[in-house]
Amino acid sequence: LKCSFYFSFVISSNWGRYLYRFSNFIDMKKVVVIGGGFAGSYAARELQKYFEVTLIDSKEYFEFTPSVLRCLVEPEHLNDIQVMHKDYFKGEFILGRVNSVFLDHVVVNGKKVDYDYLAICSGSKYNAPFKEDIAIAGRGEEIVKYSGQLEKAARILIIGGGIVGVELA
Repeated sequence: LKCSFYFSFVISSNWGRYLYRFSNFIDMKKVVVIGGGFAGSYAARELQKYFEVTLIDSKEYFEFTPSVLRCLVEPEHLNDIQVMHKDYFKGEFILGRVNSVFLDHVVVNGKKVDYDYLAICSGSKYNAPFKEDIAIAGRGEEIVKYSGQLEKAARILIIGGGIVGVELA
């Protein structure tokens, strides 16, 4: 079975170790992880112990997204919420977006990447400035820009009293 549901079961039930032991009798299994957010970075980091893992993400870093709100009022906090994928992941990293998914490979940046198991951890999408696919240098500039707009505002209207609205307030 090559689908994200099966793969989620494998990760969540510690079957990764079992599959690793089984893979010792055959060739090393290849795992492709799409997305480097919370789920993808965790999966890639843990599975690299047992498999040949390729991580594909649209940015070269993991970002603790819930803290982006704090960065709007303290732009220097951005350094504390970003970790380069290369600092925790030693497998192959591909910067880009997956264009096509097939039963045994994905296509990213025009390149075919084979896999035995695929983990689709592409996450969610929010409006700027909360989640953006920006290079790390550009991300800082964006946060400073939004912080400056917030600082200059005579009045601020926050619509919604959920977690994000309350945190921003």
